[in-house]
Amino acid sequence: MAVNNVESHSTSVQKELKNFLDQVIEFQLKDSTQLKIFIRLLLFPPDFFEINLKEELKMVVEKEHVLLSDLFKKGMERGEIKNGDCDAIATLLLCLMDGLFWEMQRHDEASFRKRYEIVWSQFWESIQT
Repeated sequence: MAVNNVESHSTSVQKELKNFLDQVIEFQLKDSTQLKIFIRLLLFPPDFFEINLKEELKMVVEKEHVLLSDLFKKGMERGEIKNGDCDAIATLLLCLMDGLFWEMQRHDEASFRKRYEIVWSQFWESIQT
């Protein structure tokens, strides 16, 4: 899932990241039935599938990783984010996103949204200057 619109130069990296996450969360929340079918197919793919869902998902995640790593680099160059390993921070955020994805499956939407805001706040506090 990629960000559909590129933010302007004046938008903070924090806002760009939060917008990206919000878009991913909203996409996943909008149709829980489709999401459950996707999870089932990903975890237990039928033998007759012509495509390997794990490989397809891996390609999406790799694109997200590049997008996020570039965004963290921009944040570091602007002084918004502590200097560090952009790839490692991108990996951290992608793992947090995976955790949020599973949280979404276990909690009602209101509880999930509260947990999401806590995770986002803690993540941002850990990387901001």
